[in-house]
Amino acid sequence: MPLLSNLWTRLSYQSTASREQDKVFALVQSLVESQFQLADDELSRRIWQEIADQNIPVERVENLLYCCFFQDDPVAMKEADEDYLRRVNVQRAIETHQIGVFEHC
Repeated sequence: MPLLSNLWTRLSYQSTASREQDKVFALVQSLVESQFQLADDELSRRIWQEIADQNIPVERVENLLYCCFFQDDPVAMKEADEDYLRRVNVQRAIETHQIGVFEHC
């Protein structure tokens, strides 16, 4: 049985969204360290460039930087990120379902 559980662990599926979220969290944690702990401007610039290169929304990163007080806590990060993504999805839904002046006729 240990072989099967080990194999299952290696073959377990991780969704694209989960992999993306892990990548965002790692970049945010690096950014917290470079900006707030090390005060390293050059490293911070490189991390921000990586965020831009990965097409990660700046607002998402800022939300994790300033709305999540414990960037080393994966549960807190996940809650803050899911809250942000939910707000973004609601806003998109509102924007795409706005009724024009004569559409009700």
